[in-house]
Amino acid sequence: MKHVKKISQQKDMANKSQMIVKGCVDFFSFQRASLFSYSCLTGMGEGICACTSEDTFSLHNVRENIHDIYPIHQAVIHNKPIYLTIQHAKSSIPAKYVKRFSISSLAIIPIIVNDLAIGLVLVDPIHTNEPVTKNDLMKLSHYLKLAVSSTFDSAPPTYLLSKREV
Repeated sequence: MKHVKKISQQKDMANKSQMIVKGCVDFFSFQRASLFSYSCLTGMGEGICACTSEDTFSLHNVRENIHDIYPIHQAVIHNKPIYLTIQHAKSSIPAKYVKRFSISSLAIIPIIVNDLAIGLVLVDPIHTNEPVTKNDLMKLSHYLKLAVSSTFDSAPPTYLLSKREV
């Protein structure tokens, strides 16, 4: 929550984006995280930035029609995270990206605002032989929901609990 609060205090959207992907690497078991915007009108995904534990870099030269990449399209239209094993990633992600980014296994987490996908995060697990669990994906989805919502709201995100739950 401290990290999400720091994100919400940033004025520059580029800094917010970098902090969001940095959180995916710093607080979860991922070696790399990449942030993409998504337009449901055009079906295009555009790279924003990526992060490893050592470096943050731009992905502005990456632009693809998400409808042409089946697992990413499925994650976005169903608003659910998807994990791809090494075999699935290599067979369903375009070869130019598998080679360029040395992709092995991959998790795809859509970024949802008001029930609409506005982007996605791709993460590579640290240990490619250890699959990402459903619990890992749900925790990362929750973090992304809080982090992204903090970029839209001036107030820090809060948990939506009923009176009984409080």
